Amino acid sequence: TLHQLFFEQCRFHHHALRYFHSKVFLHAHSYFSRDFSGFCAGSQEYSFALLRKIGQDNFMLAVEVKGLVKRYPNKVAVDGIDLEIIKGEIFALLGPNGAGKTTTVEILEGYRKRDGGSVSVLGIDPDLGDAEWRNRIGIVLQSTKDGEELTVFEVVSHFSHYYKNPRDPLQVIEEVGLQEKRNARIETLSGGQRRRLDVALGIIGNPEILFL
Repeated sequence: TLHQLFFEQCRFHHHALRYFHSKVFLHAHSYFSRDFSGFCAGSQEYSFALLRKIGQDNFMLAVEVKGLVKRYPNKVAVDGIDLEIIKGEIFALLGPNGAGKTTTVEILEGYRKRDGGSVSVLGIDPDLGDAEWRNRIGIVLQSTKDGEELTVFEVVSHFSHYYKNPRDPLQVIEEVGLQEKRNARIETLSGGQRRRLDVALGIIGNPEILFL
């Protein structure tokens, strides 16, 4: 399937694969300033060719970006990016430090304002996204240090209350492979186990699109 082909290209964690099927993912099809080093799943034309091959001609866009620009006082971090990300597609955004990856993702998430261009995520401009829109997206942060004294179950259960239609915390904990650690305090987890917990917090709200 299309999902399997993209997973073979990008080598995502196998625990996340259970949830990611039929969801929406992020992969850039454009260039970041002058430092962009490429992307893992091939060109946009290759992606659309795969869709046509499996009969998904009538696809819908989850993310549409045109001419995205973000400037800082001494640098242009994002310079005219165009993206089209299809619902059900898995995308990965790769590049060297300072290429604009985090800035772009934060703009798509609605956490950073852009200086130019247009952005649509699930049909909404992130700058105008309300609580209803935020209920539809999931975010896996780069790092977290909150709730060190809480157990895995306590923190996942707590985050579930932020969403209108959350998933079952115990099921999510099992899907990310932390069922044996559900009563362990976060401060006792290994680095890899913490990343699994971060994924659990990203998917507990049953999002339509997940940013990693």
